[in-house]
Amino acid sequence: MPKEMSMKEMGMSKEMSMNGRGGHLYMQTNEVKNTIIHYHRSANGTLTEVERVATGGAGSGTFKPISGQESAPNSFEGAASVILSPDRKFLFATNGGDNSVSSFAVGDHGRLTLIDNKPTGNAIEGKSGTAKSLAYSSSKNMLYVVHSFGPDHIRLMSVSSDGKLTPRGEKYTCNTPDKPHRVPTMGVLSPDEKFLLVGTTFDVPIVISGTYPDGSPILWVSGPNGETRSVASNAPDPDGIVIHRVNADGTLGEGSFQDGGGGSPFYIAFLHNRRWSGLGPNRRRWQNWRRQDRTDRHKARQDR
Repeated sequence: MPKEMSMKEMGMSKEMSMNGRGGHLYMQTNEVKNTIIHYHRSANGTLTEVERVATGGAGSGTFKPISGQESAPNSFEGAASVILSPDRKFLFATNGGDNSVSSFAVGDHGRLTLIDNKPTGNAIEGKSGTAKSLAYSSSKNMLYVVHSFGPDHIRLMSVSSDGKLTPRGEKYTCNTPDKPHRVPTMGVLSPDEKFLLVGTTFDVPIVISGTYPDGSPILWVSGPNGETRSVASNAPDPDGIVIHRVNADGTLGEGSFQDGGGGSPFYIAFLHNRRWSGLGPNRRRWQNWRRQDRTDRHKARQDR
């Protein structure tokens, strides 16, 4: 019997039709043998499981890479790990356990067929990888894969017209000279696909700062000058959002570090058809940054 669940009972990111006639929702289990669960959403919001489709990759299971704990709440610690292409023809999913990405064809009635599974290019260190978040540019046919552990936090994959994946050699970091262990957990493209924004959660991962005997994370550590500082990104320094310009060929420009407006800027969203991010007080910062970026690029052309 298919299991029915209400929206309130399920805490997950959603990719579905919101037209009032029902739609589809997809999530990953993050099990060692990773699987996508496909639900049908009725008009009243009730969810009914339709199918489970193996990704061909490995999740991290109950192991939490960011803290190094064998079992801990929120073991995945990431967002946008399952996304749909804008035309709803393809679904992409990360496999955090083995640092790979899977692509699926979305067929009739939302059913999935596995197309491809490819490694991101980042080696697995320890018990698990940390491939967490995806962003897809349909105009560039490019997939951006965010890993929580660096230094190569962002890797690229080309996507063919039939959904096949080709890992690329480009690599980008969210680290700074004085923060060599930053932990990003989400990447998102601006609606015009001109910028990739990456949110960072920690400047120092819990696997380094440690945990208390009860398993709770140690969030305050000694800084380089002996002062106590938070391990949460953007809390001590206003640089928790990393913005990359997307070049014409889909590669990325050098990252610009911006204020996320608060500690651990985790989730980034854009209002539909608007040109600024849904980060509350950061609307003006985003607009100012875009204005400065245009000025810098104009000056660079004049200097050539």
